[in-house]
Amino acid sequence: MTSCVFCDIISRKIPGKIIFENKKTLAFLSNNADVSGHILIIPKDHCTNLNDITDENFIELQRTLLKINNHIINTCGYTGVNILMASGESAGQSIQHIHFHLIPRNFNDSITAWPELSKEKQETSDVLYQKLKITF
Repeated sequence: MTSCVFCDIISRKIPGKIIFENKKTLAFLSNNADVSGHILIIPKDHCTNLNDITDENFIELQRTLLKINNHIINTCGYTGVNILMASGESAGQSIQHIHFHLIPRNFNDSITAWPELSKEKQETSDVLYQKLKITF
């Protein structure tokens, strides 16, 4: 495995402003000065993306996400959050360690955190439905 900046934060090889930690997960402030309070939530086990994470790690990641959300809303005075994730390079994932971005929000904060989707040529609804339908 090549070096992973998130694994280096977990192992304390590089500093991170850790706001929460338990046995399985870590939450810390983003080093990017993009928006105030931008938090990254990661599993401690190195998992590249959604195809590489165990059910147990994903459940723990979600528990931490909820814990941080509740703290942000109930203690820190924010009124909402955006939760974003990219899984895979084609989806825009830039660090190959699965992570959630949690962005605290307030009314009129001027943050644009929701992606603007382009209007690509779409398959017909029946074709797309058959493609995406899960059968057992």
